[in-house]
Amino acid sequence: MSRDTLTLVLSGEVPLAQFAEAIGHFADLVKALSTEVAGPAGVEWEISDLDTGSATAVINQSPGLPTMSPSRVWMVTRRVS
Repeated sequence: MSRDTLTLVLSGEVPLAQFAEAIGHFADLVKALSTEVAGPAGVEWEISDLDTGSATAVINQSPGLPTMSPSRVWMVTRRVS
């Protein structure tokens, strides 16, 4: 597993409503942990890969925006894993 990405995987047939709910909870979790690790500034994450079939979304820190150090990003990814 990469130290600077997070992946959400839903297997099988995934209705849109289920995906929307899951990605919302995933986003809330990542935001809370990012704020906990980096403080109020948090970190901006972006989708770096999105696959069909089941449902896989991969996110990583957005480049070019205020960022947190790689070690702090790793702390977030480790807590989610």
